[in-house]
Amino acid sequence: MGVKLKKIEYHNVHTHKTYELPEEDITEAFGSVDRFKEIISHLGDDWGGPEKIGNPPTDAEDDKLMDFLAEYDYEAENDWFSDRKGGYDITYNIINNE
Repeated sequence: MGVKLKKIEYHNVHTHKTYELPEEDITEAFGSVDRFKEIISHLGDDWGGPEKIGNPPTDAEDDKLMDFLAEYDYEAENDWFSDRKGGYDITYNIINNE
């Protein structure tokens, strides 16, 4: 009988999701493509860039955006930041055989 060991690595991953969204669907959901872009621009640097345009989204628009995006497929690319930068935390646990 040997020793059962669990090694846990703690990584950071940045997932980049690219959507192809039909303009007709955007207009139907948000009134216009311009309003959609305004909403996106207020959601942080990762969404629309550093410059905010127009009015910030209402809570209802923010919720609608999350529901809207959930309806579409996307291409995902993962950037395992901790692997690329070298270094991540590791813990080890002995698993008792009882």
